[in-house]
Amino acid sequence: MILLILALVIPASLLHFYDRDFLAPLNYLFYLLNLIAPAAILYRFGFSWIQARVLVLPLLLVPFYILNNFISIPGLAIWWWGITLVGSYLLIAERKKIDWQSILWAEKVFAIVFSLILVINAFHPVLYWGEKPMDLSLLGYFLRLDAGVIVDPWAHVSSLKYYGLGYYAWAMPAKAAGLSLEYAYVYALAGLAGLTAQASFGIFKTLMRARAAFISAVLFPLLSTLGVINSLVKNSFSEIGFFWSATRIFKDNNFAEFPFWSFVFSDLHPHVMAYPIVIIVFAGVIGLSKQWPTKTNLIASGLALSLLPWLNAWDFVLLAPLSFFMLLLYGKSTLKREVILLSAGILIMAIGAYFFTKSPSRHSEFGFVSGSDLLGILMHFGLALSASVALLISRPRKKLALLISILIFLIFMVNHITFIDRTNTVFKFMTSLGLLLSLFIFWPQERKAMRYFQYVIISLSLVASGMLVFNITKVEIFPVKKPSLKSLSFLKYSFPSDAGIIDYLNKLPGTPVVLEAAGKSFDYQLSRISSYTGLPTWLGWDQHVVLRGKTWQEVFARKSFIDQVYQGADVIEIHQMLREQGIDYIVVGPAERARYNSEALMKFDTYPDFFVKVTQHFSSALYYVVTE
Repeated sequence: MILLILALVIPASLLHFYDRDFLAPLNYLFYLLNLIAPAAILYRFGFSWIQARVLVLPLLLVPFYILNNFISIPGLAIWWWGITLVGSYLLIAERKKIDWQSILWAEKVFAIVFSLILVINAFHPVLYWGEKPMDLSLLGYFLRLDAGVIVDPWAHVSSLKYYGLGYYAWAMPAKAAGLSLEYAYVYALAGLAGLTAQASFGIFKTLMRARAAFISAVLFPLLSTLGVINSLVKNSFSEIGFFWSATRIFKDNNFAEFPFWSFVFSDLHPHVMAYPIVIIVFAGVIGLSKQWPTKTNLIASGLALSLLPWLNAWDFVLLAPLSFFMLLLYGKSTLKREVILLSAGILIMAIGAYFFTKSPSRHSEFGFVSGSDLLGILMHFGLALSASVALLISRPRKKLALLISILIFLIFMVNHITFIDRTNTVFKFMTSLGLLLSLFIFWPQERKAMRYFQYVIISLSLVASGMLVFNITKVEIFPVKKPSLKSLSFLKYSFPSDAGIIDYLNKLPGTPVVLEAAGKSFDYQLSRISSYTGLPTWLGWDQHVVLRGKTWQEVFARKSFIDQVYQGADVIEIHQMLREQGIDYIVVGPAERARYNSEALMKFDTYPDFFVKVTQHFSSALYYVVTE
């Protein structure tokens, strides 16, 4: 127990001390309490500790999330503290009935992987590149949301047509612990890696001895792919493209990712938040390949399936048919009452999630493509496929062979279809299939020669992972301090003027609305205030706002609104427009000065009855829209 606590507490605490943030370790302890203790509630109802740990956040918060889309729920942090205290009480009151040995094994897995990912990322702390601004804006928005109905923080006053449950859930323990956005982000990422390892441990411990299962579970989130060969061909170690190219292995710029890449790249996307849930569902499928699951395991898999449409619907589309197909292999047993009830509940949740995310901007399409990409498939799945074939040679069992055959068939089927759009079809499905097939890399081999082959596969994968870590920690994007958990410290180099505005807004409570310049996706100079504060804005990255449910017509109308505010001369009309849309602050920084006429921008200084300058930092100014 002492070693477990040290493994979980010391690495993060030392990093905080190195950052001279001496109070952060206390908040970190509160965070761990709010993250772990609630699992005791599900454990009390008969779930395994691993199932409880993986499911507790999204499962207990999905009712709040659904309601919060319609009504304001004040005091969310207090609600979660109440749940945490109930869980803590159960751990103490029922300590004699608890299987502490199983819990300690699972938490050791979590502690090691959590701390390892946290330390790796501390050596490249900058939350820059890719879609991190969008992830930060969503997590930050829910971190700040104290009261009010959920809106899209990148399209204020409109509903959020996106998979928001994961951000909502992971914001809650951070909110209860009083964490800043940068700490909430890096803890959530490391926590997802730890839960992914725990979920795999739930499978491995049914197949091998505890120590071997422990080692396998710790190594599982660290696995890489042969995609690093693509990196060696296209980029040098000194380029960030080396890390990026490990996933860009399919034709026509299609790509597939894998857990370790996501964890080290600091990619807090919905599909990453679904990793441990996917494994819990698959654990039920694996159980079905041996014998009919226990009632608790069946319910756990059913609940996990019902959460997937809210977390990442692509995984639901893949796993729901697979799970029900495996159930059908048991004939009449499939018609049991609990299966029928669970199926009905899963269907209701899926339909509900569909209507929450359905929007006119998304057009479903289905079709077939003739081109194949065997090289990309071999790079992404080569190690897992080799391990699976070796397993079938070593342990030729019918249902296991059927399961592996189905997964391999799905790989080649996905390679020839378009579902929604081609890029997402390859990315989403190949990523999930790669995650599932990678579980077979650690499957016990009965033949000695196959075990040695298995060790070679694991070693190759870990060497590839080491190359990715070496690259991403050596590439210098900004001259920031390393190691560090101050993941937003780069702002003073990337946005030297806006950094002061961001600091000011981060000290304000609640979710006041800011107006800033908007434009194309992946323009990191735009939507930067909302991204790094979590505050809602009138318009974020245009393409991403469309992906979140808005039409291009709506986006152009919002751009026109912003242009009129910054460029217009009728101050009374502009002020009325801002008040009608509930906009509280206007940002005038380098991005706005580069796009709009300086004389037009002077109106914010000229009319103090309408706009009050509350702070200025270098060339950036923040104005409050007067409401009285």
